[in-house]
Amino acid sequence: MKKTVTPKLHPLPYAFLLILIGLFAFSALAMTLVGTHIYERINSDAIQNSDAQVALTYIGNKVHTYDTLGGVTLTTIGQLPVLRLHEAVSSPLYITLIYAYQGQIRENTLSTHEPFDPTAGEVLAYVKSLQFSMLTPSLLEVTVESPNGETQTLRMALLSTVGREAL
Repeated sequence: MKKTVTPKLHPLPYAFLLILIGLFAFSALAMTLVGTHIYERINSDAIQNSDAQVALTYIGNKVHTYDTLGGVTLTTIGQLPVLRLHEAVSSPLYITLIYAYQGQIRENTLSTHEPFDPTAGEVLAYVKSLQFSMLTPSLLEVTVESPNGETQTLRMALLSTVGREAL
């Protein structure tokens, strides 16, 4: 009788297969962690830029709302540059002030008889800086620097001033 010999299986191919599967699992985990980190950074930047863009859009809409003859002016209260919006509709006269204070864009609506308190304004967005300037008597420029250092600018033609100059 002949004895059948069973071939011995060598463990090296199985070890190679296990190492290959482990390498694949490790690289998948590493790519997931790297992707998560990149997503969080992009999302954080997008939120900060979104705040600046929303603030500029809000300010633009406010300016267009108050764009009457003399309704939009730039002033300084103390050391604080302020965008002053008012409409002579009722008595007492109410003004809306938009300004940056302690890294925040704020809006404060008050009577002309009330004292100005910069901490009383409603917070619109977080920024590094907010600057207003009148490039011409009818062109307002608003520049916002977001906390991550990106600068965005909005320029608006004041229609009430343009109409007055055309006369």
